[in-house]
Amino acid sequence: MSIADARKAWPEKVLWINYPSSVHLRSEEEVYQMTCQMIDEDGGAQKLIIGITEDVPEDRWQGNFLAISRAVREHGRYG
Repeated sequence: MSIADARKAWPEKVLWINYPSSVHLRSEEEVYQMTCQMIDEDGGAQKLIIGITEDVPEDRWQGNFLAISRAVREHGRYG
């Protein structure tokens, strides 16, 4: 189920999703784009929690977390 489908099914609910672990193996730009896509699929509801529960590869976590943070800051509608 996509975030967009979940948002349509439960428009008033807070959605708590897990960041797709396979994305952490992609480039930082792809991590940024995936995060932007997730935010877009939420449809501006501002009721989305993105969790990261897996171990991110040691050589990737800093860059990936910065890319995710940048996407939320620049692309999110949270402020």
